[in-house]
Amino acid sequence: MDDAFDESSSYGLRIARGIPSETLTWSNEPRRWVARLLGRRPIVRHDEWNEFGRRAEQQSRQLRPVSRMQQMMIASARLSTARYRILGLLLGAANPESSGGHAVLKPLWANEAMHRAYQMVRLTQLLDGRMPLNSSSPIVGELEQRNAASLADALLSLRIVRDGEIVACSEAMRDVARNSVELFGPIAGGVVVKTDIERLELASYKRRALVLLAGHLVIDAISHSALNQGGGYILVQVNRLGTSVGRLVVQFGGHPLPLEMSDQSCGVIDDLCNLVEAKMMRRAIDENRMIAEIEFPT
Repeated sequence: MDDAFDESSSYGLRIARGIPSETLTWSNEPRRWVARLLGRRPIVRHDEWNEFGRRAEQQSRQLRPVSRMQQMMIASARLSTARYRILGLLLGAANPESSGGHAVLKPLWANEAMHRAYQMVRLTQLLDGRMPLNSSSPIVGELEQRNAASLADALLSLRIVRDGEIVACSEAMRDVARNSVELFGPIAGGVVVKTDIERLELASYKRRALVLLAGHLVIDAISHSALNQGGGYILVQVNRLGTSVGRLVVQFGGHPLPLEMSDQSCGVIDDLCNLVEAKMMRRAIDENRMIAEIEFPT
């Protein structure tokens, strides 16, 4: 097997083309993709990969520390076929090679992609555990597949062709926010989303950073709400404050909310804020509403 990564044959893209997930075993694309993402040489032999999985499973049962890679492998191996297919779409969109742009930003994009991939595995596992699909209601699975495909397309559209190119970001941000909530909102007891996004154009690397930033804040809100499954709403707003300043607001309302919603992004949100030359402020409006807000130059 060729160890070079081939985007055209990646796991996510193969699933998007309709190849049954049963044919995609740990002996090919998913294993190679994760190894590439972590900067390691892919393990080629199927028996070696199975042995790795058995060791990771044994460690988790013995309550020993388990790496994120091991957690991802264990969790995704237990998914139902339909959710496995959805995860393939989302992981395909988290391929670091899809970022494009200047080489100096590649480590930042790779770190963001790794964290996003981990979040997608974690949320898909929660979705599969809390909302098992009923074979008598195929419409739910079809809607999830459609939302996952739309979310993946929106994320892949953020690829940077030329760093300084001025590109509109409103549509991509709207699609990322809406499809994230529609796909994963049920694990939090039902979350609705509202977007109020003015047309805004930014340099392509800033556009990518701002849309990904909004996506991470939305996922953070869903994750916090999933703790008590109390439901709620998410409002995403982007507007201009003048000719040279824009503002992004992500507001979350649920019941109840912790007094402090900690940053679950492992520094990714701070990195993205730095790229758009802004600092983020989080504050509680009241015990049921939390807001994250940034102002950035346009």
